[in-house]
Amino acid sequence: MIVKHVIAFLFAISISGCGLFISSATRDMTDNLTYAILNNNDLVTVKEGGPAYLLLIDGFVHSNPKNDRILLSAANLYNSYTALYVTDAERAEKMTSKALKYALDALCLHKADACMLKDRSFESFTRVIAEIGYKDLRHFYILGSAWAGWIQAHRKDWNAIAEISRVEAIMERIVEIDDSYNEGGAHLYLGILYT
Repeated sequence: MIVKHVIAFLFAISISGCGLFISSATRDMTDNLTYAILNNNDLVTVKEGGPAYLLLIDGFVHSNPKNDRILLSAANLYNSYTALYVTDAERAEKMTSKALKYALDALCLHKADACMLKDRSFESFTRVIAEIGYKDLRHFYILGSAWAGWIQAHRKDWNAIAEISRVEAIMERIVEIDDSYNEGGAHLYLGILYT
């Protein structure tokens, strides 16, 4: 009888250990996939293969909805792919909405006091932005990028245009903390927003 319990216990441990391994492998694969797509010099291959990877990353998100790294990669891929290749306005709205949702979900997992950030008053929003630290840069940069993409796709909606000041506040705070973050990408967004 004891042998059965020991075997059952060891099996349970191996299953949970396997789950941890798979979760880690999924995170690594998602990070590597995102890097490979965003740094590929063959844009035709990326354009033609991109939809399959977007579906794949949706599957990763479905399997790991509480993994902020996977959500960030998904937000980044959806936003980048839409900006580069999607010309249909309705499709761009859907894809950037998904990118923004993924970025907001990732941020909420990373920083609990930033949950529901999009729905907050501007005063409450700016208090959260003022608390951004160096360890938060990736989350807020991807959020700001996804939000800017969402605004661009929804540019006919004045309520969306009104949210530009939120993206601006995020990018200005990133520049304050590390103006060279992501090769100075926040400066690029600010330059576009200021013109």
